[in-house]
Amino acid sequence: MSDGTDVEAAVRFIAGCFQQVGRNWADALKMFVVDQSPADLRALAQDIDDLRQDRSEAELATLIKQRAQCAYDPRPTTYHDWLRELSGRLRWHARRIEVNRVASRDLQQFFGGYFHQDWDLEADDWEGVVDNYVDDIPDVGRLRALAGEIAALCEKYAEPELEQLMNRTILLDFRPWPLTHHEWLGGVAARLHRHADGIEAARRTVTQDRRP
Repeated sequence: MSDGTDVEAAVRFIAGCFQQVGRNWADALKMFVVDQSPADLRALAQDIDDLRQDRSEAELATLIKQRAQCAYDPRPTTYHDWLRELSGRLRWHARRIEVNRVASRDLQQFFGGYFHQDWDLEADDWEGVVDNYVDDIPDVGRLRALAGEIAALCEKYAEPELEQLMNRTILLDFRPWPLTHHEWLGGVAARLHRHADGIEAARRTVTQDRRP
C-alpha cells in the first residue's frame, strides 16, 4: 500500500477539484489542468494510482466521500474504475500541454491525422501522404508555415531528442528508416514548399490567361 504522503496528495486534489461536482467531473478537471505543468499532472496521476493500489472499493469510498468530501458519485461504475480513468485523463492532459507547447494545430493535424497507423492504406509512400494533405488543404500560406515549423523543429533538436519528440509527444506513427528523422522531416518540408510553389505558379498562369 502507498505511503501517507501519496494518499494525502491525492485526497487533497480530489477534495479541491471535485468537492462541488455532480456528474460532469471531466469539465472540472479541464479547469484544474489549465495552470498545471505536465510534470505535476503526471505526478498527480501516479498519486491517484497509488491511492487505488491495494485498497478495496469500500476503503476508497470512505476516503473519497468522507475525507475528501467529494460530491461525485461514479455509479454505475466503481471508484476504482473512476480513479483509473481520472489518472489516465491527467496523463492525457499532460501530453496535450506538451504537444501544444511545441506544435501548432496544423502540425498536430498533419502528423496525427495523416501519418497514423493506417497511413499505408491511403498512400504508397510518405510522399503520397504529403500529397494527400496538400490535396485537402491547398493553402499556400498554411503549407509554407507548416514547412517552416518542421524546419524549426529540426534546427532546435538533435536527432535523439527529435525522434523522442516525434514518437512520444506528437505521436508520429511512421518510421523513416533508413533516413534519420532530420533527413526525413527535411524532405517533408521541402515537398510542402514545392507544392506551395506549384500552387502559386498555377495561380499566376490563370491570372495571365485572363488578361486581355
